[in-house]
Amino acid sequence: MATADHELEGLAPYLDAIRAFPPLSRKEEHALALRARLGDAAAKQKLVRHNLAFVIAFARKQRRGGVRLDDLVQEGNVGLLRAVDKFDPHAGTRFLTYAGWWIRAHIGKYLKEARSSVRPQSGTVAQADVALDAAVGDEDDTALVDRLEDTAPGPEATCFAAERDRAVRASVARLRRRIGEMGWDIVCHRLANDSPRTLDEIGKAWGLSRERARQVEARTKHILQRNLAPVQEDATRSAA
Repeated sequence: MATADHELEGLAPYLDAIRAFPPLSRKEEHALALRARLGDAAAKQKLVRHNLAFVIAFARKQRRGGVRLDDLVQEGNVGLLRAVDKFDPHAGTRFLTYAGWWIRAHIGKYLKEARSSVRPQSGTVAQADVALDAAVGDEDDTALVDRLEDTAPGPEATCFAAERDRAVRASVARLRRRIGEMGWDIVCHRLANDSPRTLDEIGKAWGLSRERARQVEARTKHILQRNLAPVQEDATRSAA
């Protein structure tokens, strides 16, 4: 505990610097990602800075044994830089969801190497204005990351899932007239809601019984399943 506290004290200037860059809203993040995609260096730098706090939080969680926290943060920052260069703002995925894989991959690679060899201490972590042209690896960085064992979905899989979900949402929207307004209400407030309404609540809102609401839900599910199955099959074939 004392060692961890001491390392955090060493990171104090770095932590103070990144506090000026709180998490971005989805709209702000998307606008920056679009500019970064077009090669805007300032947008890339800002996208990095506003996500540095996550790197530190993840590095602290993954720290093992005598591995230096500032080394893990530096490795995580490299993964963050890689994510900025690779991120597709049109995929429908939040940047941090995508970047999390790269951050985890680089920190995981470092920890794996640290278990088999002793790495010299690298001093203090890089400042908040991380150089965007920093080398990602000493030699064949891409191959090392690709070979890293990680059971979590990779960024390509994450983006494919987002693309598939977007196709499904578009197909559901086209079915609105067919399933009717009550069916659409069930889709929005019950089938696709994190805090779904009960059938009793939906029935009362429409002046109908719970049993009638259940029947409409069953019919709506049948229509959705029959019409969305081809969409999901097409997306799976496209990814193959």
